[in-house]
Amino acid sequence: EAMLRALDAIEAPGDVRTGERIFLARRDRSAFRSLDNAEEIERLAERLGFEVVHPADHPLRRQIAIFRRARIVVGEYGSALHGTLFSPAGTKVVALNWINEVQARICRSRAQPFGIVLPASGRPVLFEAGREQRYTIDLDELARRLAQVLG
Repeated sequence: EAMLRALDAIEAPGDVRTGERIFLARRDRSAFRSLDNAEEIERLAERLGFEVVHPADHPLRRQIAIFRRARIVVGEYGSALHGTLFSPAGTKVVALNWINEVQARICRSRAQPFGIVLPASGRPVLFEAGREQRYTIDLDELARRLAQVLG
């Protein structure tokens, strides 16, 4: 609890004007996985009113401000999504893929509803040393799940 209070106390710029619905995108490829239909997913997110944000384009304090404003955060499972540590209680979080329990624990600690959309194969894409894995997210399934979150 003391850690959560310390996170909430970090000052962040007040001039950030991102929306309450953000979709986290990446410019660089992961070391072990590749989301083959990332561009189509971004377009779907935009059609549903999400703002596409590339966290790596912003310094840490600006990222904190972006996450604090967000009320729905969607993104590929990974360190960018872990920024929901800075989002308020009640922020809805949707992960594309699953790797481990870290995001679920973050969401539990912050009282944030958490959902996962697995790859189209139905199996998570996990780290395997020396192996890049390619996967897709079913767009219809993602649209259904996001409609539930938005509803």
